[in-house]
Amino acid sequence: MNCSIQPKTSAIVGFTLLELLVVIAITGALSTLLLAAAATAKQKARVAGCANNLRQIGMAAHSFAADNNGRFPAQLLWSEDAELSASAVFKAIAYNASPSVFRCSAESRKIAPNSGYVVSYGINEQATPEQPSSLLALDRSSESAGFTRASSEEAEWDESTALHHASKGNVLQTDGSVTQLSDKGLRSLLKHSLDMVPDDYIYILVPANGFLNTVRSQ
Repeated sequence: MNCSIQPKTSAIVGFTLLELLVVIAITGALSTLLLAAAATAKQKARVAGCANNLRQIGMAAHSFAADNNGRFPAQLLWSEDAELSASAVFKAIAYNASPSVFRCSAESRKIAPNSGYVVSYGINEQATPEQPSSLLALDRSSESAGFTRASSEEAEWDESTALHHASKGNVLQTDGSVTQLSDKGLRSLLKHSLDMVPDDYIYILVPANGFLNTVRSQ
């Protein structure tokens, strides 16, 4: 009696069209979630890096004041009848901080290598160490570099700043604290800072075109 062993046959199981569509849909949804999470993380990193830059600027300003009878660069330049400009103030701050902190990581403007530095921030000309809750420095805001009580009502963040900072911007107060504020929060801080100046006007020093040609003299 002949016994022949028959080879086993395995059934080939394939995806149905419906199952394939479900897998594609799930993969697409997961990819969307991952991309959104990555974009959010990148934006948070930008905001945190920008805030750290402002803290470094604040520490440099206070270090300068400690060496100059409690006066920030703008105050010292004013008292000595020297040229009071954004470039002069940032150059003074640069002796106590790396010029790299003047540029926000979300900054889109570029400059040729070795030709200068991009500055993403503005300095409040009237800020003094005796006004801890006043505005000292901030991200780029609206086109106006000066604020009266009337214009402060319309203050808003620069479009680029808002785009890369979750519709907000970072501000540095004289006490060294950095806060992320909405347009409304910016207006509120400007009003508060205006209460501390005698001439009812705040001028934000910003380098021409947002660039410094040089920082330290050789």
